[in-house]
Amino acid sequence: MTATAITGMGVVCALGQGVDALTQGLRAGRSGIALRERTARPLPDGCRIGAEIRGFSFDSALERVGALPEERKARALKLGRRAPFTVQTSVVAALEAWSAAALEPSGVDPERVGVLIAGNNLTQQYVFQTHGEYGSDPTFINPRYALQFLDTFHLGVVSELLGAKGEGGTVGGASASGNVALARAHQLLALDLCDVCVVVAPPADLSILELQALANAGALYKDFTDAPSRTCRPFDRRHNGFVPGEAAACVVLEREAFARARGAPVQGRLLGVAVQLDGNASSDPNVDGEVRTMRRALAQAGVDPGAIDYLNAHGSASPLGDRTEVEAIRRVWGARV
Repeated sequence: MTATAITGMGVVCALGQGVDALTQGLRAGRSGIALRERTARPLPDGCRIGAEIRGFSFDSALERVGALPEERKARALKLGRRAPFTVQTSVVAALEAWSAAALEPSGVDPERVGVLIAGNNLTQQYVFQTHGEYGSDPTFINPRYALQFLDTFHLGVVSELLGAKGEGGTVGGASASGNVALARAHQLLALDLCDVCVVVAPPADLSILELQALANAGALYKDFTDAPSRTCRPFDRRHNGFVPGEAAACVVLEREAFARARGAPVQGRLLGVAVQLDGNASSDPNVDGEVRTMRRALAQAGVDPGAIDYLNAHGSASPLGDRTEVEAIRRVWGARV
Protein backbone atom coordinates (compact mmCIF):
# COMPACT_ATOMS: atom_id res chain seq x y z
CA MET A 1 0.00 0.00 0.00
CA THR A 2 1.39 3.43 -0.96
CA ALA A 3 2.14 6.12 1.59
CA THR A 4 -0.42 8.76 2.50
CA ALA A 5 0.58 12.39 3.03
CA ILE A 6 -0.61 14.44 6.00
CA THR A 7 -1.08 17.99 4.74
CA GLY A 8 -3.23 19.73 7.35
CA MET A 9 -4.21 19.52 11.01
CA GLY A 10 -6.58 21.39 13.30
CA VAL A 11 -7.58 21.09 16.94
CA VAL A 12 -9.71 22.56 19.70
CA CYS A 13 -8.84 21.11 23.11
CA ALA A 14 -8.32 21.81 26.79
CA LEU A 15 -4.93 23.40 26.08
CA GLY A 16 -6.42 25.89 23.64
CA GLN A 17 -7.43 26.33 20.04
CA GLY A 18 -5.08 25.45 17.21
CA VAL A 19 -2.15 23.14 16.60
CA ASP A 20 0.29 25.77 17.87
CA ALA A 21 -1.52 26.05 21.22
CA LEU A 22 -1.52 22.27 21.64
CA THR A 23 2.16 22.00 20.66
CA GLN A 24 3.24 24.75 23.04
CA GLY A 25 1.24 23.21 25.88
CA LEU A 26 2.78 19.78 25.34
CA ARG A 27 6.30 21.17 25.16
CA ALA A 28 5.74 23.15 28.34
CA GLY A 29 4.35 20.08 30.11
CA ARG A 30 1.02 21.74 30.87
CA SER A 31 -1.98 19.66 31.83
CA GLY A 32 -5.47 20.48 30.59
CA ILE A 33 -7.05 18.61 33.51
CA ALA A 34 -8.84 20.81 36.04
CA LEU A 35 -12.05 21.12 38.01
CA ARG A 36 -14.98 21.16 35.61
CA GLU A 37 -16.39 24.57 34.78
CA ARG A 38 -19.79 23.44 33.53
CA THR A 39 -21.24 23.06 37.01
CA ALA A 40 -24.73 23.88 35.69
CA ARG A 41 -24.97 20.32 34.44
CA PRO A 42 -25.38 17.55 37.03
CA LEU A 43 -22.24 15.52 37.62
CA PRO A 44 -21.90 12.25 39.51
CA ASP A 45 -19.61 12.13 42.52
CA GLY A 46 -16.05 11.58 41.41
CA CYS A 47 -16.61 13.16 37.96
CA ARG A 48 -15.89 16.77 38.81
CA ILE A 49 -12.48 16.76 37.14
CA GLY A 50 -11.82 16.64 33.43
CA ALA A 51 -9.90 18.09 30.51
CA GLU A 52 -12.65 20.39 29.26
CA ILE A 53 -12.72 22.77 26.33
CA ARG A 54 -13.13 25.98 28.32
CA GLY A 55 -14.64 29.31 27.41
CA PHE A 56 -15.54 28.23 23.89
CA SER A 57 -17.32 30.79 21.71
CA PHE A 58 -18.10 29.66 18.18
CA ASP A 59 -17.99 33.15 16.64
CA SER A 60 -14.71 34.02 18.40
CA ALA A 61 -13.17 30.68 17.48
CA LEU A 62 -13.93 31.25 13.79
CA GLU A 63 -12.18 34.64 13.94
CA ARG A 64 -9.05 32.93 15.29
CA VAL A 65 -8.89 30.34 12.51
CA GLY A 66 -7.15 32.84 10.24
CA ALA A 67 -7.85 34.27 6.84
CA LEU A 68 -11.05 32.67 5.56
CA PRO A 69 -12.87 33.67 2.39
CA GLU A 70 -16.05 35.52 3.30
CA GLU A 71 -18.17 32.91 1.56
CA ARG A 72 -16.61 30.09 3.61
CA LYS A 73 -16.94 32.04 6.86
CA ALA A 74 -20.59 32.85 6.13
CA ARG A 75 -21.26 29.19 5.41
CA ALA A 76 -19.60 28.16 8.68
CA LEU A 77 -21.71 30.62 10.66
CA LYS A 78 -24.89 29.42 8.98
CA LEU A 79 -24.10 25.77 9.66
CA GLY A 80 -22.69 26.13 13.15
CA ARG A 81 -24.40 28.90 15.08
CA ARG A 82 -27.41 26.80 16.11
CA ALA A 83 -25.64 23.45 16.06
CA PRO A 84 -24.62 21.40 19.14
CA PHE A 85 -21.29 22.18 20.80
CA THR A 86 -19.62 19.09 19.33
CA VAL A 87 -20.47 20.17 15.78
CA GLN A 88 -19.23 23.72 16.38
CA THR A 89 -15.82 22.56 17.58
CA SER A 90 -15.60 20.15 14.63
CA VAL A 91 -16.24 23.01 12.20
CA VAL A 92 -13.43 25.08 13.74
CA ALA A 93 -10.93 22.20 13.69
CA ALA A 94 -11.86 21.31 10.10
CA LEU A 95 -11.37 24.87 8.87
CA GLU A 96 -7.94 25.11 10.50
CA ALA A 97 -6.82 21.84 8.90
CA TRP A 98 -8.31 22.74 5.49
CA SER A 99 -6.49 26.08 5.51
CA ALA A 100 -3.20 24.52 6.72
CA ALA A 101 -3.37 22.05 3.82
CA ALA A 102 -3.40 25.00 1.38
CA LEU A 103 -6.84 23.95 0.19
CA GLU A 104 -8.22 27.48 0.56
CA PRO A 105 -8.95 28.30 -2.20
CA SER A 106 -9.15 24.74 -3.45
CA GLY A 107 -8.76 23.59 -7.01
CA VAL A 108 -9.49 19.99 -6.02
CA ASP A 109 -12.42 18.25 -7.71
CA PRO A 110 -15.20 18.14 -5.03
CA GLU A 111 -16.08 14.61 -6.11
CA ARG A 112 -12.54 13.55 -5.15
CA VAL A 113 -12.77 14.95 -1.60
CA GLY A 114 -13.92 12.48 1.06
CA VAL A 115 -15.01 13.12 4.65
CA LEU A 116 -14.91 10.71 7.60
CA ILE A 117 -16.28 11.43 11.07
CA ALA A 118 -14.56 9.50 13.85
CA GLY A 119 -16.78 8.30 16.68
CA ASN A 120 -20.35 7.42 17.57
CA ASN A 121 -22.82 8.68 20.18
CA LEU A 122 -21.26 12.12 19.98
CA THR A 123 -24.14 14.28 21.25
CA GLN A 124 -25.18 12.45 24.42
CA GLN A 125 -25.34 15.59 26.56
CA TYR A 126 -27.36 17.40 23.87
CA VAL A 127 -29.81 14.48 23.72
CA PHE A 128 -30.01 14.29 27.53
CA GLN A 129 -30.59 18.04 27.83
CA THR A 130 -33.25 18.04 25.11
CA HIS A 131 -35.05 15.15 26.79
CA GLY A 132 -35.10 17.12 30.02
CA GLU A 133 -36.64 20.12 28.29
CA TYR A 134 -39.17 18.37 26.07
CA GLY A 135 -39.47 14.79 27.35
CA SER A 136 -42.78 15.35 29.13
CA ASP A 137 -44.29 17.24 26.17
CA PRO A 138 -42.35 16.95 22.89
CA THR A 139 -45.03 18.77 20.87
CA PHE A 140 -42.96 21.89 20.27
CA ILE A 141 -39.50 20.35 20.00
CA ASN A 142 -37.31 22.04 17.40
CA PRO A 143 -37.53 20.06 14.15
CA ARG A 144 -33.75 20.50 13.79
CA TYR A 145 -33.40 17.89 16.50
CA ALA A 146 -34.44 15.23 13.95
CA LEU A 147 -31.08 15.78 12.25
CA GLN A 148 -28.87 17.08 15.02
CA PHE A 149 -29.04 14.08 17.34
CA LEU A 150 -27.61 11.86 14.57
CA ASP A 151 -23.85 11.37 14.15
CA THR A 152 -24.37 11.77 10.41
CA PHE A 153 -25.25 15.42 11.05
CA HIS A 154 -21.54 16.02 11.63
CA LEU A 155 -20.85 14.44 8.26
CA GLY A 156 -23.41 16.61 6.50
CA VAL A 157 -22.14 19.80 8.12
CA VAL A 158 -18.47 19.20 7.28
CA SER A 159 -19.25 18.10 3.73
CA GLU A 160 -21.37 21.21 3.10
CA LEU A 161 -18.80 23.43 4.79
CA LEU A 162 -15.99 22.20 2.53
CA GLY A 163 -18.10 21.46 -0.54
CA ALA A 164 -16.98 17.82 -0.41
CA LYS A 165 -18.90 15.45 -2.69
CA GLY A 166 -16.73 12.32 -2.54
CA GLU A 167 -17.07 9.24 -0.37
CA GLY A 168 -17.93 9.75 3.30
CA GLY A 169 -19.25 8.15 6.46
CA THR A 170 -19.03 7.87 10.22
CA VAL A 171 -16.54 5.39 11.67
CA GLY A 172 -16.81 4.13 15.25
CA GLY A 173 -14.26 2.30 17.33
CA ALA A 174 -14.77 3.50 20.92
CA SER A 175 -11.43 4.86 22.21
CA ALA A 176 -9.80 3.95 18.90
CA SER A 177 -12.29 5.82 16.70
CA GLY A 178 -9.72 8.38 15.57
CA ASN A 179 -7.24 5.70 14.55
CA VAL A 180 -9.94 3.64 12.84
CA ALA A 181 -10.98 6.69 10.80
CA LEU A 182 -7.38 7.41 9.81
CA ALA A 183 -6.98 3.79 8.72
CA ARG A 184 -10.15 3.99 6.66
CA ALA A 185 -8.96 7.23 5.01
CA HIS A 186 -5.61 5.63 4.22
CA GLN A 187 -7.45 2.77 2.51
CA LEU A 188 -9.74 5.08 0.52
CA LEU A 189 -6.74 6.98 -0.80
CA ALA A 190 -4.80 3.81 -1.60
CA LEU A 191 -7.79 2.51 -3.56
CA ASP A 192 -7.82 5.79 -5.53
CA LEU A 193 -11.40 6.50 -4.46
CA CYS A 194 -10.46 10.07 -3.55
CA ASP A 195 -7.50 12.44 -3.71
CA VAL A 196 -8.15 14.19 -0.39
CA CYS A 197 -9.79 12.77 2.72
CA VAL A 198 -10.76 14.97 5.66
CA VAL A 199 -10.90 13.07 8.96
CA VAL A 200 -12.74 14.88 11.76
CA ALA A 201 -12.86 13.57 15.35
CA PRO A 202 -15.47 15.52 17.37
CA PRO A 203 -15.48 15.56 21.17
CA ALA A 204 -17.76 13.06 22.90
CA ASP A 205 -20.00 15.31 25.00
CA LEU A 206 -21.06 12.85 27.68
CA SER A 207 -24.11 13.29 29.90
CA ILE A 208 -24.44 12.31 33.55
CA LEU A 209 -25.72 8.89 32.45
CA GLU A 210 -22.55 7.93 30.58
CA LEU A 211 -20.28 9.44 33.22
CA GLN A 212 -22.06 7.64 36.06
CA ALA A 213 -22.00 4.35 34.15
CA LEU A 214 -18.25 4.69 33.58
CA ALA A 215 -17.77 5.50 37.25
CA ASN A 216 -19.88 2.50 38.31
CA ALA A 217 -17.85 0.28 35.99
CA GLY A 218 -14.68 1.40 37.77
CA ALA A 219 -13.24 3.03 34.66
CA LEU A 220 -12.94 6.61 36.01
CA TYR A 221 -10.32 7.96 38.39
CA LYS A 222 -11.06 7.69 42.11
CA ASP A 223 -8.66 9.94 43.98
CA PHE A 224 -6.52 13.11 43.84
CA THR A 225 -9.71 15.10 43.23
CA ASP A 226 -8.08 17.97 45.14
CA ALA A 227 -5.05 17.90 42.82
CA PRO A 228 -6.40 17.58 39.25
CA SER A 229 -2.99 17.53 37.56
CA ARG A 230 -2.12 14.32 39.49
CA THR A 231 -5.25 12.34 38.63
CA CYS A 232 -4.18 10.92 35.28
CA ARG A 233 -1.50 8.28 35.94
CA PRO A 234 -1.30 5.62 33.22
CA PHE A 235 1.39 2.96 33.76
CA ASP A 236 1.71 4.04 37.40
CA ARG A 237 1.30 1.68 40.37
CA ARG A 238 -1.28 4.15 41.74
CA HIS A 239 -3.40 4.16 38.58
CA ASN A 240 -7.10 3.65 39.14
CA GLY A 241 -8.95 4.96 36.10
CA PHE A 242 -8.94 7.53 33.32
CA VAL A 243 -9.91 11.21 33.34
CA PRO A 244 -12.58 12.18 30.78
CA GLY A 245 -11.52 14.89 28.36
CA GLU A 246 -12.75 16.82 25.36
CA ALA A 247 -11.16 17.68 22.03
CA ALA A 248 -12.10 18.17 18.41
CA ALA A 249 -9.39 17.36 15.88
CA CYS A 250 -9.06 17.19 12.12
CA VAL A 251 -6.40 15.68 9.88
CA VAL A 252 -6.30 16.18 6.11
CA LEU A 253 -4.85 13.18 4.29
CA GLU A 254 -3.96 13.01 0.59
CA ARG A 255 -2.48 10.60 -1.89
CA GLU A 256 1.18 11.54 -1.61
CA ALA A 257 1.72 11.92 -5.36
CA PHE A 258 -1.34 14.18 -5.57
CA ALA A 259 -0.21 16.32 -2.64
CA ARG A 260 3.29 16.80 -4.01
CA ALA A 261 1.98 17.54 -7.51
CA ARG A 262 -0.08 20.44 -6.19
CA GLY A 263 2.73 21.67 -3.95
CA ALA A 264 0.92 20.95 -0.69
CA PRO A 265 2.80 21.29 2.61
CA VAL A 266 3.49 17.63 3.53
CA GLN A 267 3.77 17.52 7.33
CA GLY A 268 4.09 13.77 7.67
CA ARG A 269 3.44 10.42 6.00
CA LEU A 270 1.19 7.55 7.03
CA LEU A 271 2.94 4.35 5.96
CA GLY A 272 0.80 1.53 7.30
CA VAL A 273 -2.35 0.78 9.28
CA ALA A 274 -4.01 -2.21 10.92
CA VAL A 275 -7.35 -2.68 12.67
CA GLN A 276 -8.15 -6.06 14.25
CA LEU A 277 -11.04 -7.53 16.23
CA ASP A 278 -10.71 -9.80 19.27
CA GLY A 279 -14.04 -11.59 18.82
CA ASN A 280 -15.07 -10.27 22.24
CA ALA A 281 -18.01 -8.08 23.32
CA SER A 282 -16.52 -7.24 26.75
CA SER A 283 -14.13 -4.42 27.58
CA ASP A 284 -11.29 -6.65 28.79
CA PRO A 285 -8.17 -6.24 26.59
CA ASN A 286 -6.39 -9.08 24.82
CA VAL A 287 -2.60 -9.32 24.60
CA ASP A 288 -2.56 -11.50 21.51
CA GLY A 289 -4.92 -9.13 19.67
CA GLU A 290 -2.82 -6.09 20.48
CA VAL A 291 0.38 -7.86 19.41
CA ARG A 292 -1.21 -9.05 16.18
CA THR A 293 -2.44 -5.56 15.31
CA MET A 294 0.87 -3.79 15.97
CA ARG A 295 2.84 -6.36 14.01
CA ARG A 296 0.46 -6.14 11.07
CA ALA A 297 0.72 -2.32 10.97
CA LEU A 298 4.52 -2.52 11.04
CA ALA A 299 4.53 -5.14 8.28
CA GLN A 300 2.24 -3.10 6.08
CA ALA A 301 4.46 -0.05 6.57
CA GLY A 302 7.59 -2.10 5.86
CA VAL A 303 9.15 -0.84 9.09
CA ASP A 304 11.14 -2.84 11.64
CA PRO A 305 10.18 -2.32 15.32
CA GLY A 306 13.73 -1.10 15.98
CA ALA A 307 13.16 1.89 13.70
CA ILE A 308 10.33 3.27 15.84
CA ASP A 309 11.27 6.29 17.99
CA TYR A 310 7.90 7.04 19.56
CA LEU A 311 5.00 4.84 20.62
CA ASN A 312 1.61 6.36 21.47
CA ALA A 313 -0.07 4.00 23.93
CA HIS A 314 -3.71 3.78 24.88
CA GLY A 315 -2.77 4.27 28.54
CA SER A 316 -6.22 3.72 30.01
CA ALA A 317 -4.84 4.01 33.56
CA SER A 318 -6.74 0.88 34.56
CA PRO A 319 -4.66 -1.89 36.18
CA LEU A 320 -5.73 -4.57 33.70
CA GLY A 321 -5.54 -2.29 30.66
CA ASP A 322 -2.09 -0.96 31.46
CA ARG A 323 -0.69 -4.38 32.38
CA THR A 324 -2.02 -5.94 29.16
CA GLU A 325 -0.71 -3.11 26.99
CA VAL A 326 2.77 -3.23 28.53
CA GLU A 327 2.96 -6.97 27.95
CA ALA A 328 1.89 -6.55 24.30
CA ILE A 329 4.42 -3.76 23.70
CA ARG A 330 7.22 -5.85 25.22
CA ARG A 331 6.33 -8.78 22.98
CA VAL A 332 6.74 -6.60 19.90
CA TRP A 333 9.64 -4.38 20.99
CA GLY A 334 11.39 -6.67 23.47
CA ALA A 335 14.15 -5.23 25.63
CA ARG A 336 13.85 -1.76 24.09
CA VAL A 337 11.00 -0.88 26.46
